[in-house]
Amino acid sequence: MRRRRLRPKLSAANFESLTTQFLDRVDAAVAPLLPPTNDVFAVDRSTPGTVILRTATKEFELKVVSSKQQLHLQSPISGLRKYEWNAKTQRWEDEVRKSLAVDRCS
Repeated sequence: MRRRRLRPKLSAANFESLTTQFLDRVDAAVAPLLPPTNDVFAVDRSTPGTVILRTATKEFELKVVSSKQQLHLQSPISGLRKYEWNAKTQRWEDEVRKSLAVDRCS
């Protein structure tokens, strides 16, 4: 059985600010891949708190789960990964302490 790390809970406003900033950074990171550069890549942000990245054959969903203060990344390659904000490292980290790649772009 996995032991859950205890993290101090963020205020709702702080969590919303962090997730909005992160999703905006995802948009900026993938912008160079959008048409006309690449016709088989698309980004959908029509649902609040969700970014869907589509390629010709795969779909990746990054979703904010406010009730758990997590970001969920659903990938057809690696399955579901859950990320929480680590205030000490200032990064979104999963259960094995791997940061989301976009976090490293700053």
